[in-house]
Amino acid sequence: MSCIFYANEAGRNGVLSYNIMNELNHTGNKNDNSAIDVAVNLDWKVASWMRFSSILGLSRSNVTQENWGDEQSYYIFFYATKSLWEDVAESH
Repeated sequence: MSCIFYANEAGRNGVLSYNIMNELNHTGNKNDNSAIDVAVNLDWKVASWMRFSSILGLSRSNVTQENWGDEQSYYIFFYATKSLWEDVAESH
């Protein structure tokens, strides 16, 4: 399957090609979420006139997010060349 690329002004001397299917094939993200919750209710009758009650809880969660793109994506190419042009401009 061939992709049709549309001209998108780069804001500099030139035009970058853009195609949404190409972007979907060369960029992505991954999100992993995990959580565990524990709750304990303690109720102890020590004597007829004394009672011990407690509520204990523990919670743990972890979130990992990964975003990626390769050099064939518009996004990576645009920002890589943008920083390259900024480095060249700063050196002069």
